[in-house]
Amino acid sequence: RKDVPLYFHEDNQAMIQVVKTGRNPTMRHLGRVHKIAVAWLNEHTLASGGRDKKVVVWRVEDTGADAVMVSKIATIDQGAAVGALAVRLGGAGDGINAAPLLAVGTDDGGVSLWAPSDAATLMGWTLTARADAEIARHSGAVRAAAFGSNDSARFLATCGDDGAVVISEVLEESKTT
Repeated sequence: RKDVPLYFHEDNQAMIQVVKTGRNPTMRHLGRVHKIAVAWLNEHTLASGGRDKKVVVWRVEDTGADAVMVSKIATIDQGAAVGALAVRLGGAGDGINAAPLLAVGTDDGGVSLWAPSDAATLMGWTLTARADAEIARHSGAVRAAAFGSNDSARFLATCGDDGAVVISEVLEESKTT
């Protein structure tokens, strides 16, 4: 295990100082990664995705002395290289649940939505929706994704190599008790 310093700046940008650690499978994607998409799920958890066709969820813990410990807590197989990640944080308007929702755009033009099985630990993830390229309306790789903010968080925008910008409404099922 190798600690990796993480520096936060006032403009909310983070710079991760990567230390060459050799082949450490607990701090790496399992395949070659030529590109990466990163999204923060909360102040201690982030998700990354790359050409290895996986999204990895990482826990970042402060160990003091200007260092953090990064550990892998979940791996989500995608079936295609990951080109975009977006997170809708919980607690937004319009009946959005408290748990985050992770949107993943892939090189095959697909978009999938993932929800944590346990919102407290974020260790297990469940596929809630998957749109292939035809349904997602992309004829090329999805390169960027973003949820709206505040009350518009039910909308997901995606764009990609085909030049299309697609706005989708993410509807939640009603739950009766």
